[in-house]
Amino acid sequence: AGSTSTMPPLPMAPEMPAPSQSFLQTGAFSQVNNATRERDRLLKAGIHGVLIVPGLVKGRSYYKVQIGPLPDGITAIKVIAELKQMGFHGFYSVEQ
Repeated sequence: AGSTSTMPPLPMAPEMPAPSQSFLQTGAFSQVNNATRERDRLLKAGIHGVLIVPGLVKGRSYYKVQIGPLPDGITAIKVIAELKQMGFHGFYSVEQ
């Protein structure tokens, strides 16, 4: 007679969320043309990694202009200084 031993199930590691990335958002526009103008202005000024991120807020389409992902705090400080020099003041940090 063969005995079957049942091993208790191994505990599973909790699913780890993907690490978040930091971006600076300079604006959110209801018209893609306005977002494109903002992106082009940033690119022309030498800012790299500028994205237009579409999204919905309360059922309305918005186009967010974001810079990133920023690899570290030092890079973010440099980009913030450049933005302020260009006259941008309404930007903020976004984690995604």
